[in-house]
Amino acid sequence: MQETALTGEIRHFKKGQILKVKKIVKYKYTTRYQLLNDRYITANKKFVIFTKFK
Repeated sequence: MQETALTGEIRHFKKGQILKVKKIVKYKYTTRYQLLNDRYITANKKFVIFTKFK
């Protein structure tokens, strides 16, 4: 099981992809989403790398 601290594997999702969330978890000053497969993701701007789409 992956930790809430996001220290494990990095995975990318395409823009507009729908992810099913099991629950919302508060971790320090950020919010993490726990997916149905027990992995955690975040949408925090400091952790997400933005790319320019054409």
